[in-house]
Amino acid sequence: MHIRPDLVGVVYVDGHTLAAGDVVPEGVTVGDHLTVKESSSGGISKPRRRGNTSREAADD
Repeated sequence: MHIRPDLVGVVYVDGHTLAAGDVVPEGVTVGDHLTVKESSSGGISKPRRRGNTSREAADD
């Protein structure tokens, strides 16, 4: 499991500092909202977007 590639900044979990794309160490629990699952080819799959959440979309 990896930290999602679009994460800005870092997260501190169980004494580890994790940034975008980092592998989550064995035994470390991280929320699903911070991670992406590996694809069957071994790469990182991008998280799904949930619609347009930008402020510009609200102004339309």
